[in-house]
Amino acid sequence: GVTVAGQVVGGLTGAEARAAVERRFSRSFPLVISKSWSQRVTPLQLGARARVGKAVDAALRARTPGASIPLTLEGGGGVLRRYLSRLGRETQRDPRESRLRLVKLAPVWTTSVPGRRLKEVVAFYDLRLALRKHAREPFALPFDEVPPAVSEDSPGKVIVIRRESKELRLYNGTELKRVFRVATGQSSYPTPLGRWEIVNLQRNPWWYPPDSDWAAGAEP
Repeated sequence: GVTVAGQVVGGLTGAEARAAVERRFSRSFPLVISKSWSQRVTPLQLGARARVGKAVDAALRARTPGASIPLTLEGGGGVLRRYLSRLGRETQRDPRESRLRLVKLAPVWTTSVPGRRLKEVVAFYDLRLALRKHAREPFALPFDEVPPAVSEDSPGKVIVIRRESKELRLYNGTELKRVFRVATGQSSYPTPLGRWEIVNLQRNPWWYPPDSDWAAGAEP
């Protein structure tokens, strides 16, 4: 009835007991990265080694039926830290921000997607504890969610200029708030197409004549 880390070794020779404990300890278990992504690892891959010989020697000396002998681990955390660092780079996902598109000259915001980062420090200590307890259940890796800087829920205000109808349409997100009549460029000096940001805003601004024949002698 004597056990080593849950492995029954009663009635076995020392060599048989060591082999049985090694098999039980070296079992792999899944690291769960997402609902559709997991990978199996062994304790050795995570840098954990068991002091099997020491535990079996203690089991051979046991005189109490049903004695439970602990299986201690050895090895530093360097291998596990490097493993998690590499896994963090592989599983890192940058957030995808919501982008502005014009559909039939109305603003539409694409769906944003949050990013994620592996909590390497938390994963390190939780995995070390699971290995010490000889747990082999699926281990869900902890992640931080990284929100996008711009989401479709709070995109702010948008101005759409319709050149042909000479309209300025003010949207709050995708909701039309106001329509203004505006002046747009002539065919020889057209208002340029594109996406722009307002960098200067003036009330009743001055107009300065350009260096052109048609504006010669014009006053500001």
